Amino acid sequence: MRSDQQHALSRWLAVGAALLLLVLATTPVLAQAQEAETQEAETQEAKKEEEAKKEEAETEEAETGFLERPIGDNWVLSPIILPIYSPETEFALAIGGVATFSTKPENEKLPRSTMSLFAIPSSNDSLGFNWDLSGFWLDDRIRLEVEVDYDDGTSNYWGVGYEPAREIGDDEDLTEFQRAAFELPLVLSFRVGKSLFLGLNFDLIDMDVEERSPTMQTSPHFLALGDEIQSVGVGVNLTYDSRDDTLNAYSGRYFNAEATFYLDSLGSDQEFETYEADYRQYHQIKRAGRTFAWQLFGQLAEGEVPWIRMPTVGSSSDLRGYTQGRFRDLAAAWGLVEYRHMTDKKLWKRGGRQGFAVWGGLGFIGKDFGDLSGHELPNVGIGYRIEVQPRRSLRLDVGYGHDEVGFYLNFAEAF
Repeated sequence: MRSDQQHALSRWLAVGAALLLLVLATTPVLAQAQEAETQEAETQEAKKEEEAKKEEAETEEAETGFLERPIGDNWVLSPIILPIYSPETEFALAIGGVATFSTKPENEKLPRSTMSLFAIPSSNDSLGFNWDLSGFWLDDRIRLEVEVDYDDGTSNYWGVGYEPAREIGDDEDLTEFQRAAFELPLVLSFRVGKSLFLGLNFDLIDMDVEERSPTMQTSPHFLALGDEIQSVGVGVNLTYDSRDDTLNAYSGRYFNAEATFYLDSLGSDQEFETYEADYRQYHQIKRAGRTFAWQLFGQLAEGEVPWIRMPTVGSSSDLRGYTQGRFRDLAAAWGLVEYRHMTDKKLWKRGGRQGFAVWGGLGFIGKDFGDLSGHELPNVGIGYRIEVQPRRSLRLDVGYGHDEVGFYLNFAEAF
């Protein structure tokens, strides 16, 4: 029995020795394999980090818009020099730029404020200067919109009413006149609810007619006021604004009701009032960048209203295609529908996203809102978009109206 135990013990000792030798023999191989596996894992991790950094750099580069030039940690500038054409200026050159900034950079939800400055010399011997500011202050509890315009050169005057503008048409020998004009509209709004604002507005226009047109010589509306006109007004406005972006909305609603009173005590040459209502709605279609937008607008003027302050249609922000000021009267209204489409395609690597827009609309002018029938102003058009900063695009539009075609360059959408 003892001999059997000794035999079993010897056998287990032999097995143990064999296992020990096996472990000692395979340890270097296993260590080398584990080391190789670790090195491979580290290599794969390094590749992943490198690819992630590359992807992040490409994303940042892709998100950088056309002509986007950062200045410091907050300001972004887009310098612009571009030939343009419009019914008012004919061929012109827009020289300037657009800048965006945040009034509180640490608040990422605060909309970026926008400022633009342009000098516009044109082929009809006109020279214009324009400065715009749309600012969001105190965490968007206060909004400030200011526009300063100075124009010296040629403009057109058809008279007042629908019929003169249709009968005279595009006859520059009858409508052209020389003038210098300065305009300063300002709106200061205070948030009183989640999407509700109460505001004060100020409006100044000073015009000096340096050379009359034949239509001015026979127009009672012009002759009653003479060559120099200054209108100064103050007013109030109530605004509802749930748009996701004030300059390029993909969704939300906007409504503004405004009344402005031009008073002799403020320095106005005439006393009168203007009232307007503006409703807009935006719907995103499936994805960001595909937007259906529409607008209804109406304006009414009462009192001793000078012709330069009568409601009118025809500008880069309403019925694009009509010369500004051709159709004017005491009441104006229009409706517009527009489809906007931005793609991810670019002209080149840093060229900014591209897109297009198509629109159609119908406007009216008359002595009052009961006098609009028969004074229809149809409007259609198409436009091209190229992004210069995120959600900030250059807008090139061509619009068609009654026997007129208008080309427009602007920053931000029409409405």
